[in-house]
Amino acid sequence: MAPFFMALESQLNAVMIEEGHYTVGKTKKGRHNDAGDEKRTKAVVNQPKLAMYHIDMKYIRDLHRADDKVPSVSPQIGKANRGFLGIIVLLHGQKYCIPLSHPKEKHDNMKGRIDFTKIIDKDGKLLGVLNFNLMIPVEDEQMQKVDFRSNKNDSLQVARYKKLCQKELIWCRKNQNDIVNKANLIYKMYSSGEQFSARSRCVNYPKLEGVCHKYNSKEI
Repeated sequence: MAPFFMALESQLNAVMIEEGHYTVGKTKKGRHNDAGDEKRTKAVVNQPKLAMYHIDMKYIRDLHRADDKVPSVSPQIGKANRGFLGIIVLLHGQKYCIPLSHPKEKHDNMKGRIDFTKIIDKDGKLLGVLNFNLMIPVEDEQMQKVDFRSNKNDSLQVARYKKLCQKELIWCRKNQNDIVNKANLIYKMYSSGEQFSARSRCVNYPKLEGVCHKYNSKEI
């Protein structure tokens, strides 16, 4: 294994060792009551360590037909090779995939908000973004774990892609509390019918859960 990947693997292992010892970050005074804090604490404690997955294309197309805010993978619009990559969190017993986008020029001037988080390394370089407004319900059958292992046959482009994904995952695991709490917050706000600035940018989580359950019942 190349020295760089060995170093990254060591960092990943260090994060994994800390699993189960997370603490919930402080919230603004008056924003949440004690019961809410207790629920969020439970959500973080019960959350498996974050991992990165590709999501089945056929399943994504079914979700897109139900809600066109779900990023399309339709070949008719030239996006057949556009994969759905993200990290998995557990929301009220349902797995959700928060899509991860690699850096684009438009992200440089965008600020963090309730439905959007930048992944930035220690040197201030933008590694990618998490789009909470576009997170989708998934089951194990639709998930394929991303393989970060280096291979002597990897092209330079593939090697760089793996390196970037590893850095993004390291950041996500170090910031797991914030990610899980943010996903729970936006899910609860949307599902309760609360009006908030990002609501119009969100997919319909309850509707997509219905599609997910129907899709997976067909596979049994």
